[in-house]
Amino acid sequence: MRAVLESLRLKRDGTVAAAETQRHKHKILVNAVRYAIEQGKLRSDPLAPINWHVAETVQQVDPRVVANPTQARSLLCAVSYVGGYKRARGRRLAGLFASMYYAPLKRLRWPCLTVPCLLRAGVR
Repeated sequence: MRAVLESLRLKRDGTVAAAETQRHKHKILVNAVRYAIEQGKLRSDPLAPINWHVAETVQQVDPRVVANPTQARSLLCAVSYVGGYKRARGRRLAGLFASMYYAPLKRLRWPCLTVPCLLRAGVR
């Protein structure tokens, strides 16, 4: 069973799969084993005594999916025209997208960005 679990870490081409893909494959295997136990095909869980963790993966940004500076400027310009002037929706969206693009934050930390944090950092 250890070999089966180790094979969950790899893609078909032999490179390491993403962490979420590894978790997904592991869930499918666990559910298949539970179903086999339920149907009486297995007497006990062969995965239970094995200590298995998702392999560490390197997080790289694919340059094909990241906007270049020209695209970012045109996006910010286009977003600023959304909605009416009095509601300021476009200006707020431009600020949001600008902070997401220009702020050197980790991927999931941008929702924590607030106006007081920006003012302390000197962003006006």
